[in-house]
Amino acid sequence: KGDTLTVVAGNIRGGLAKKCEHIRNVFDDLGADVYVLSETWWSGAEPPPELVRAIAPHRVFTHGREWERSRAVAIIVHEDLETKGEIKRDLSAGAMAIDVLTEAGECRIATVNFPPGLDNARTLSFAEAKRAADRARRKVVNEKNTYEKGGKSDACGVVKSSEKRDEAERLRQVLKEWRQGVAQMIVAGDVNETFDGTVDRVRSTLSGLKPGICRAGSTIRHMVLTDGWADMFAYADTEDGRFTRTDTRGSKSRIDYVLTYPPPRGCNANVASFVT
Repeated sequence: KGDTLTVVAGNIRGGLAKKCEHIRNVFDDLGADVYVLSETWWSGAEPPPELVRAIAPHRVFTHGREWERSRAVAIIVHEDLETKGEIKRDLSAGAMAIDVLTEAGECRIATVNFPPGLDNARTLSFAEAKRAADRARRKVVNEKNTYEKGGKSDACGVVKSSEKRDEAERLRQVLKEWRQGVAQMIVAGDVNETFDGTVDRVRSTLSGLKPGICRAGSTIRHMVLTDGWADMFAYADTEDGRFTRTDTRGSKSRIDYVLTYPPPRGCNANVASFVT
């Protein structure tokens, strides 16, 4: 501890209220100061009472939006860690952030859940990305207004490839805005996209395992190479392997990330470890 902040990230794939014991065990076993969760599928405005009881005396915060749950997220904060200001919650259930105070200063920690299947969605040039983010924002605002007026909302239905990429670019812009005014920001969660598919993805095919491809216009590459986020995998102890997701057919991928801004420098560089 001291001036060390231990941030743990987990994609729980739903069942937030049913996985309380597991979540508490991970929090304790890894000595977490902050535990960020993606893909919680929790739609309530308040966290499930079962999790509140299981994680006490530590604090749990959920997204707090009932109108969309497909990319819901949550953050658990250690009882000894002081927080500051209001929690930031995105228009959709795709991102939230909290400011914590450490001996080294203030740090903003965010968790995200981008739309699924981005490796199969169209890519965008730098110029196109801003227009895509604007389109997605208008869509989310319209869906939210429809829901609040008592109408039927299709906010969970980000189905078309173009809409998935638009929403990813919108979340990218949200994270850029959120990093303003803080000395350090950490983003952890499910980005649902490989940085370089030739090494970050292995596909199981009828003819055997094959690597993916590198897509120059992907959102995660824009975030790292254009926006200046540091992909902490580059600083990580990777003895446990470079993949964060596997399936029974043998396919593997790294689509979950820990990003920091500004990047770590010199002897003060953070150390990260990735365990599947």
